Amino acid sequence: MSASIPPKREDLLNLETPEMTQSDWGNFFVAQCGASAALIALLFAALSIILQGIISC
Repeated sequence: MSASIPPKREDLLNLETPEMTQSDWGNFFVAQCGASAALIALLFAALSIILQGIISC
């Protein structure tokens, strides 16, 4: 069995980060809009349930 050698600290600091492309940001914004829409739908559902209680008082 060969033991894996951890990378040197200098090698970790010099890693190149991949550049973000426009399509990468597009996918992020699509996911962000989907999550926002789901949360807004839950907010409207909660408000409609609470509104029935407020009106009945």
